[in-house]
Amino acid sequence: MNYHYVLLTVVTKLTLLTTAWAFSSRQQRVLLSPSFLNPQYTTQSQFRCIEARTHGSTKSQRYRSRIHPKTCGSMTNDDENESIQSEIDQMKLKALRKLNDLDTIMSSTPPPPPTATDTTITTNSVLPIRKNPSTSLPYVDPMVEQLTLLTDTSWKMTLNVGREQGTWMPKDWGVSGERLLINFQINFTGDQLYTRDDFLGGLGGARILNITDNQMTLSPSVREGIKTIRALEGGWRVAKGQGPQGTDILRFYLEVEERISHTEGDVYCPAGRIYCNCGYFPTNRPSSGRLDRYREQFESMGEMANGLQLEIEEDTAFFSLDKIKKSSELMRLRVEMQKTAEMYTVARVLEPDKSLLKISNDGRTGLTKEGGICCKVEKGIGTEYHILGRFSIAPVRLSDSR
Repeated sequence: MNYHYVLLTVVTKLTLLTTAWAFSSRQQRVLLSPSFLNPQYTTQSQFRCIEARTHGSTKSQRYRSRIHPKTCGSMTNDDENESIQSEIDQMKLKALRKLNDLDTIMSSTPPPPPTATDTTITTNSVLPIRKNPSTSLPYVDPMVEQLTLLTDTSWKMTLNVGREQGTWMPKDWGVSGERLLINFQINFTGDQLYTRDDFLGGLGGARILNITDNQMTLSPSVREGIKTIRALEGGWRVAKGQGPQGTDILRFYLEVEERISHTEGDVYCPAGRIYCNCGYFPTNRPSSGRLDRYREQFESMGEMANGLQLEIEEDTAFFSLDKIKKSSELMRLRVEMQKTAEMYTVARVLEPDKSLLKISNDGRTGLTKEGGICCKVEKGIGTEYHILGRFSIAPVRLSDSR
């Protein structure tokens, strides 16, 4: 049935094209007549010679036009015009009859039943239908998404406050080796932070850090028991490429209202903001394979160096050109091994082993187990950050939150 429909459609279109072609060919013969090619005949004069229909004229006079006899003398042949019009009318009538026949046939013939291939739809080919197609989906920048993987995650932290190498704290601070262990839980929220702090590097991408119950617990000492310290919310932000070897680094801070210390102790945590940072590594980044490549190169060069060393020791000649060549090659290998070891160290920083990370509960990001803490000290027109110690971090498991 589809072939008959296509055939009838083609025949109808050919009939209409033939009609248009016949009319245009007759019209072309008129346009190419000597009188039509008269230089006095112009488009402007043609439209000017048409009379406007006057109000109250009869139906037969409504579309009557008066054509200038000098310019349109070739169109006075009434017989030829009537013949053309008659042919056009006949062709139109034939085309209309064929269209009517086609409509009758199509309306009386039921559509073919669907086949198995038409009704079979695989699950993979079905696309979800949006309830509101006119609403465009929000665009999420992949780079921004990589820096917000911590949003709505909770972590437990322990601040280990005490003297560290390179600190600018007072000389008598923590010289006894005493340490303060402060435990609490933090939540990386997705709420925008509107309080600016230079440590975060700007407000762009900065979000609020929440302290669970606004409380911190100071571990007991020999002289006293557990202390509860009030803490205020802070802020957090992932600094892109600001870590070692261009890695990403997590920066956050919290605030304590009072100085934290043990009685008669020589170490304390000053009141105010405590600044923290650690490594930030999304787990969805593919491995470059550099660690394995550098390891294999180092091991291969080590075996070659050991072999050359044995050959040099076995050569007992007082003077040997071969021994000199092997010694030179051994020296070159040791230099290459040193370079490979340095590149391997850099690769371990860029792609740390999973044993050095704590992975979030959703498995999307990892933080280094330990990080550094410091406090801000204003000195004149400058600002200094003094090392207070280090911290350890781990995700809050479901069993821990119960």
